[in-house]
Amino acid sequence: MVDYYEAVRAYPDGESTAARLALTAAEYDFDGIVVRNAPETGMFDESDRDGPNREEIAAEYGVDVVDAIEIGGEDASAASARVKGCRDERTLVLVDGSRALNRFACEEPRVDVLASPMADGDVNHVLARAAARNGVRFEFDFSGTPAERRSTSPGARRPPEASRNRHPVRRALRGERHSRKSPPGPRAARTPRSRRNDRVRPRTRRKRSCGVGPTRRAEP
Repeated sequence: MVDYYEAVRAYPDGESTAARLALTAAEYDFDGIVVRNAPETGMFDESDRDGPNREEIAAEYGVDVVDAIEIGGEDASAASARVKGCRDERTLVLVDGSRALNRFACEEPRVDVLASPMADGDVNHVLARAAARNGVRFEFDFSGTPAERRSTSPGARRPPEASRNRHPVRRALRGERHSRKSPPGPRAARTPRSRRNDRVRPRTRRKRSCGVGPTRRAEP
């Protein structure tokens, strides 16, 4: 059985509070929400000191409320320090994808999710294999894709960045090589004579003999 969760940003990162988002998730039969606020804002409204905590919201609306954190920035060293500091405090640790943090997130086992790696970067087979090795998941964000491209027709309307990056990710998760060509196997050393013998010689058709001499036409 599959559990359905929705990743959200609660106030002040978002427009709605965590309680309001949990109520909406319960109305649409979601199993829970993942609150992915930035480290500076925290999970809930910092100004509302008397507001409900995560356990109270989950008990009131009957949905799971996962405390996550999303780390961004342009410095991999600063991001590494933040990941190390909040790993034991949060259930999920997400890293906002960028050219500066994509490789760091894929090579860091303490990171759970690399979010939107194509927003300001790219995904190749090297990053995909590193992520699979360290247990890092990819989150591909298609919210900015035009509505006509999100239709059910396969291939023709798929965003070009999705088609370009989904193949190395699939191959890395299956443990396959990035190259489509298979590696050459061992070849035995051959001498010039053996090479000449390997050449295909044309076959000549022999005339079949019936054991009877050549026939002559009867003279008129």
